[in-house]
Amino acid sequence: MAMMQRGWGIERLRWRADARAAVPQALARPLEPVEIGDPERGRELLAGRHHRAGQLIEHHGRSIWALGPETDPEAEPLHRFDWLDDLAALGGPIARDLAWIWLDHWIVRYGEGRGPGWTPEAVAARLSRWAAHAAWLNQAATPRPELPSFLRSLSRQSRWLSRHWSRAGSPAAQAIARAALLRAETVLYAAPRQRVRQAAALGRVAAEAVAREDGGDTRAPEALLDLLCALNGAAATLGAATTDAHRDAILRLAALLRALRHADGGLARFHGGGRGAAGRLERALLDAGAVPAVPETGLS
Repeated sequence: MAMMQRGWGIERLRWRADARAAVPQALARPLEPVEIGDPERGRELLAGRHHRAGQLIEHHGRSIWALGPETDPEAEPLHRFDWLDDLAALGGPIARDLAWIWLDHWIVRYGEGRGPGWTPEAVAARLSRWAAHAAWLNQAATPRPELPSFLRSLSRQSRWLSRHWSRAGSPAAQAIARAALLRAETVLYAAPRQRVRQAAALGRVAAEAVAREDGGDTRAPEALLDLLCALNGAAATLGAATTDAHRDAILRLAALLRALRHADGGLARFHGGGRGAAGRLERALLDAGAVPAVPETGLS
């Protein structure tokens, strides 16, 4: 018990230090999204309807965070911000304004570490989407007033994830978390901090994740697609600093997913996975074929 209390005390000190760390005043390097949203679901959100746990919920102008109790396990996916993909896919100033309202509400309500969205997996998904859509969110003639709090929260969450990524429940989840960290730091600082060290660490955990699949620990094909998309996005961020292990993991995942692809382009459905969003698999396979082949030297 004393060790646990000491651990929490250290974490609180680190969290306070994160709050005092210098934060960029603008986006350093916009990134391309790695996920494909559904514009029809975006239209539903603008119309006041939200899909949750297989049900259509009317929110009637309320914040998406006010649709149920914070202890509801079905609320956790909201904290991964997959709905942001849908609003960005729809595009336009009205969708952007709604995204900012809900994003700002999240920072106020949960940005200090509250709520169900503070697992490595949830933080990784959220950071990846914030980084991917930061450029779209800030498409305006003048900077958004919410931008400073957005960048501050992005910084604090990335520092939190840098300490807790190894707590993710599997090598695949750990690889996705490290990939998200790379992308968040790139948006903040134009390049990942300690890029060579981080690239090597991601290569190791990606290789372990794919080795598990080759050894018979096969998960849902859609989960494998999640991993491939994350590794593709990280490779695009790292460029030629992408390691051999990272590239090999991408190629092996791509080959496995091609074998699991139906003739209509959807994924085989087993172990609880779905077909995947329309076009997502094809884009991931195309991106997998564009991974840089030769690592740079002398990078830091």
